[in-house]
This record gives sequence, structure tokens and C-alpha cells, in this order.
Amino acid sequence: MVSFITQARAATYTVSSAADVADRLDGTDSPQAVYGDELVWSDGTYASQGIMLAGVDGITLRAETPGGVILTGDSYLRIGSDDSTFSGFEFQIDDPVDPAAPNALYYLTDLIRFRAEDNDDHAYNSRVSNCRVVDLRTGTSYLGGHHWVMFYGRGNQVDNCSFIGKRSEKSLIVITHYVETGGSDRGGEHTIINNYFGDRPTLNPADSNDNEWEIIRLGDSSSVCLDTATIVADNLFEECDGELETVSNKSSGNFILGNTFRDTEGQITIRQGENCLIEGNYFLGTGSSYEGGIRVTGDGHTVINNYFEALNGTGKRAAISLVAGQLNWDPGDDCISVSGYRPVTNTLIGHNTIVNCKRPFEFGADSSGTRNQAPSSVSLSNNAVYSTGSNSILTYSQTGSSIAYSGNVFYHTSGTSKLFSGVSPSYTSTQILFDNPDLADDATYGFYRPTSGSPLENAAQATVSAAALDILGNDRLASNRDVGAEEYWGATVTGANLRPLVASDVGCTWGPDAGPGPANPQTVVLNPVDDSYVRGGIHAGTNFGASDMNSLKVEISTVSDYDKRAYLKYNLSSVTGTVTSATFRIKIESMDSGAKNNLRPVVDDSWGEYSITWSNKPAYGSSMGTITLPGDEQWMEWDVTSFIAAEAAGDGAASFCILPLSTTTYLNAYYYSAEASSGNRPELVVTYE
Repeated sequence: MVSFITQARAATYTVSSAADVADRLDGTDSPQAVYGDELVWSDGTYASQGIMLAGVDGITLRAETPGGVILTGDSYLRIGSDDSTFSGFEFQIDDPVDPAAPNALYYLTDLIRFRAEDNDDHAYNSRVSNCRVVDLRTGTSYLGGHHWVMFYGRGNQVDNCSFIGKRSEKSLIVITHYVETGGSDRGGEHTIINNYFGDRPTLNPADSNDNEWEIIRLGDSSSVCLDTATIVADNLFEECDGELETVSNKSSGNFILGNTFRDTEGQITIRQGENCLIEGNYFLGTGSSYEGGIRVTGDGHTVINNYFEALNGTGKRAAISLVAGQLNWDPGDDCISVSGYRPVTNTLIGHNTIVNCKRPFEFGADSSGTRNQAPSSVSLSNNAVYSTGSNSILTYSQTGSSIAYSGNVFYHTSGTSKLFSGVSPSYTSTQILFDNPDLADDATYGFYRPTSGSPLENAAQATVSAAALDILGNDRLASNRDVGAEEYWGATVTGANLRPLVASDVGCTWGPDAGPGPANPQTVVLNPVDDSYVRGGIHAGTNFGASDMNSLKVEISTVSDYDKRAYLKYNLSSVTGTVTSATFRIKIESMDSGAKNNLRPVVDDSWGEYSITWSNKPAYGSSMGTITLPGDEQWMEWDVTSFIAAEAAGDGAASFCILPLSTTTYLNAYYYSAEASSGNRPELVVTYE
């Protein structure tokens, strides 16, 4: 699971419309929201809300209660803010369709977009979490339509959301990634995790082969050569029949990990791009001829630790299909608007398990015209297959395919005559052992697993370094590993327990089969709710929280008038679990060389930014560490885990005092305060479970 950092709240404001959100962000409603603030939308049903989360970074916009805010009509969301979160909302798609022409084209704006209306205002490190989108229309599917989520910017995330019943054309989620004029990279490193995708019908059930009906598309023809480095992990796809490509990859360096596909007439398609990792996915079919597994084109891909069961697809819909490539495929000088199919080369297919699938492997599938280049430099290592029916385990549609075998255990109930089709190569038992893998359906785990005496035990030949973990997330042996997706004998159990997903494992926290919500551990980054400095001597009764709010000053002097101490207070209400780590961080604005500062805990949190003085300052405790300051614009860090754990379990607030501790007097240290610009404010980084 991925832990996503969210910004905690400094202030909370109630809103009940898109206009309220805009007014709070642009300052029409005073005070204007600042980094770390939370906007809470009152529960109710609201029509035609065009929500713009932009102009201020670090904002949380959430429903009063998860699922309590329902947005209907032509409502939409735009996120241009960085480090921001949108959570707890439900979108209901109820667009009118002319019953006399149900397939007539209609077009709507994208539902959720990580970009403001200004095309240059892309979101970075923002998040849509614990939301639900449901299409209320019934019956047939419709042409036209809109995307439900469009990714722009970098480092954005959609997690623990439910997407149900999309009946219109256009991919449900699209990752856009491009390099703008001048060479600035504007995309990538996004995460789609712990979501539920269900009930996606196709326009033409007769062939289920329409275009633009994907659930997720990673890039397009302009991003083929760009490393998007996007993660699609731990999602459940159920009855997602829109088209052949349930997840369509058209960029490079992506990770498709630990997803479950149930009763889905589609597949993971590596349509374009290179160097992608497809690992730990479960494909659980019903015997439909449209259900497939993984289709591969291009160079440098790794397909490991996947499980396939009861898939009846053939050709490009085979359990693992390496399709024929284009003759003289060329991406062009700029690799923009790339078309065609790059031949499959340098691909590893290792430690996969395939059970009762019509066509387990097909090499050179779907060839036509100049698309006739066979796969080459392919390694097929340590895979396990149990097969029945009339099709062979290894189908060579292109006879020139170059496949290297090692450590595979294959079995067909009709005998060795069903091992190969299209070629008749010689092989040794260390390359392909023809033997029954002795698998049994384990209802507790939800898939077929080896049984005692299975020839899979310790039978792997080549050690596949990329497969150090098995499909369950357990550590494989360093050598003499088991064949197939699971390291059944001798694995070091990690507790990951990555079994096939069901609806209640993922998605939002309300509705049928509600999910568990965002996964722990969680990390929050808190800004101070109060901070100020105090000064001794003739200034002992003066408060500096209002008159000198932009700096926190620390100084040691032989003259008490110049002694200064900094105080900071944090609200821990967002820390809702057991604290496992906490770090206090503060950035130096300016300093004198040789200055040393010491951090002390403050138990009394009753002080306030606009009332604290030297005379009434609270007492502090024992030292939490002394640091020699490194220089201007540098961050200082103290480990404060024990103190924050106690305070989070206690009164839910934590205060600190920064003291000077230098051997030389008159050494100043000025720190940025909570009023500083984004990226300079003092932080308390807390991880909890």
C-alpha cells in the first residue's frame, strides 16, 4: 500500500456551495484560507456545482460526513492547488438521454480534473480520496460522454474511491503526460490505488471490442517514450466489459501491481511504451471468450507473479499474449504521435501461474499485413500451467518467435501433443517439465495453490531477481525457489497477505460493500496553530505574536533585554491512530555562525500566540537534543516521537520551546514562522497507524 502525505488543518471553515469554496480561497470571505486549512462542506444534495480548488495550496475540502454530500447534474471538480485533498463526496451521473435516440452523441466536461481551467495551473501532489462516482442510468450504453478523472501535473493520487456503472464512451481515468515547449516535463508519478471499478458495459456486446471504453489509460501516442512512473495498484475491476483494454498502457516505466480482475471482458494491455512492470495481479474469469489476461507490445517489460484462472480468450485475448509487431516500426525523431505496434523484445515472463485457461500463451498474436514481426529475446522462466480443452499451452502464431525456456512446469490433460502449436521445438526437462503441478482450489485464499508432492517445489531453474517476493508478498528463497506465482514451500511470511481482492477490501467507506477507507499507516504534516517568540528584560511583558509575526527569534545574551525564546503549538486532532514516528522540522531564515539551539517539550498548551510573553510563558521540560545550526535557509530536525505519542493520546495538542544554547553570547537564530510562504513553515511530520 502507498502512504500518502496529507496536510493537516490550521483552521476549519464551513461551506455549502462551489461559490463558498471560491470565496474562501480568493479572500472574498474573510479570513482567506491559507495553506493547511480545511473546508467542510455541509451534508446534503447539491446540483450543478462547478468546484474550483485553486489559488491556495495545501487545502483539504471534505464532506461533513463521508458520503453525506451528493453532487448531481453537471457538477464537476477542478484541482489546481498543490498538496490538497478532496474527500468524502459522491457524484451521481444522471444526464438526460433522448429515449428516441439513446446512442446519439453527447459530450460533457471531464468530471474530475487535476488542473484548473487555466491550462497551466496543474496540480502537484494532490489527492482525491474516499469518493464515489455512480452512473444512475440503466439499460444500454451511450456514445460521447466524458472522462471521470483526468490526471495532469505530477504526483497526484486517487485512492479508496468507487467508480460504478459508467455507461458512456470515453476512458474512465486518463493519465496525461507531456513535455512542453522548452523541455519542461509536466507529468507523471501519479498513483491509482485501493479503488473499486465496477459494472462497465460495452456499446456492442457482440464483439466487446470498441475503442475509448477503457477503465484506465496511461498516456497516449504523444507520451510513448516518456517515463510516466505511474502506479496502478491494489484496485478491483469487476464486470468491466467496456472493451479489450481494461487498463491500457501508452507510456513508459509504469507499475501495474496487485490488482484483481473478476468477471471482466478485458485485460491489461501494454499497447505502447517500454520498461513496464506487471506484477502480482489476479485474473479470475468465468469462461467467457472475451476474458483475457496480459497483452504485451514493445521493449523491456517484466511480467511476473501473476495468476490467471478460467480465461477463455485466444489470440490477443490469451492469458499472456505477445502480439506481432510492426515491420520497421519507428517512433520518429521526436517520438510524438507514435502509431503502430512496436515488436516485443527483451521481455521477461516469470513465476506466473495459469489454471484452466483456453490459451495460456500466444506468441506473435493478431498479425496482419506489415504487422508480422515475431517476439524476440523473450525469457519464459519458472511458470506453472495446468490446462485442459482443445488448445495448446504454447501457441506460436508467428513461427520466428525467439523464446528462451527455463524452469517451467506445464501440464495438459490431453498429453504432450497439446504443449506446442505452430512449432515443434526440442526442449529439456529443465526448460519445460511436463508434469501435473498438483494444484487445489483453496477457498480461504480464493485461488488454486500447490499441494503436497507438487513438482513445483524447489523446481525453479534461473533465479529471477525481479521476483524476490511472491504473489502474496512473501519473501522467496534465495535459491531453489518454487515454480509459479506463489513460494509455497520455505517462504518467509511477511504478513502482506496479498490475496485476490473483493469489493469490501477497496473503494469508499459507504454504499454496498463499503471499503475500509484509506489504508494505514497515514502521514500528516502539521503547521503550527500558534507560534511566537518571547523576550526578556524590559520586554518581558510584551507580546510579539501580532507585532512581529513573520519570524521566530532565538538569542542568548548577558543582557536580559536581548534574551529570546521561540514557542510553537500544534493541533494533533488529525492524528487518529498510534504514533509510530514524529519529526519536528523548522527552517532557518538567518543566523550567526556558531549558534546552537536546543528543543524542549512544553506540556502546558494553554498559551496563545497573541497573549504569550516572557512573564507568562509556560515551563518547558528536559532537552530533546541540541543542534549546531548549519546555515541560512537550512532545515533543522528533531525526533520527537515519544513526546508526540503521549500528547496525541492525551490532550491532543503539543507545544515546543526553542532555546539558545551557545557558548558565545549575542548569537542570533531567526526561524520562519507559520505566517511564512508555503514550503517554509515549521512542520511536525507525524506517522500513525
